Amino acid sequence: MGKNQNRKSKRETLAARSEQRDRDYNAHQWGNLSKDLQEKLFRFYPDKSATTDPTFGHPANAWANGLRDEAWSAISLMLSLRLRTPREQLKIEHLSLLKSLKASFTKLDHLSRDLDGLLGVGADVSGCRDKLKELIPRVDAAGDAISRLPNARKMRAAQHEAAIEMAIVVLRDLKNMGISTAATESSDAVKILKIIGDCLDLVLTPLTWKDIIIKAKKARPAIWRHLPASPRASALNR
Repeated sequence: MGKNQNRKSKRETLAARSEQRDRDYNAHQWGNLSKDLQEKLFRFYPDKSATTDPTFGHPANAWANGLRDEAWSAISLMLSLRLRTPREQLKIEHLSLLKSLKASFTKLDHLSRDLDGLLGVGADVSGCRDKLKELIPRVDAAGDAISRLPNARKMRAAQHEAAIEMAIVVLRDLKNMGISTAATESSDAVKILKIIGDCLDLVLTPLTWKDIIIKAKKARPAIWRHLPASPRASALNR
């Protein structure tokens, strides 16, 4: 796949996630969520000397918004992948659609001249019949794709996987900012994950988030071994 195709794929993914966010939250709800997160995460921002810019505000707010976006994207993507319509239900829907399309094609193909004439030229019966002829093989072929789909996960299992994906992206940012990612119930990492999770309706206990951190680190061990220090973290540690 070329670079242009990769860029297009990333743009389409971002656009799809933005549309999903707009379906889950209206502008007022998203704004309130952002403000709530900014207030709760402010104390964890490592640069205590940072000041509020009259135009852009305090950098801690931009940091909180970044964590929000990364976390929400990870959660929504994982839940959309894991909570698909059950495969058997899709098969039933697929067969019903295919049967209806074939029946409609047959009826249009055998439409009497008298009824065709009464419908008028604007009805474009032949055009509709041709479109159905093109669509039916595509719908028919979708049956094989449905058979290859994995079974949908139960909500609790899907939320658990979503929490791990969220932890991976959030912990990566925390480490890059010089914030400890220790897996203890009282650690800043657990507190931050708990705050973000609660705001995004992924409500888990601190003990569960501690276990999630352990699993996240096991799932992406290379991140913790080789992550380079960012300029921000380096500056904060001077």
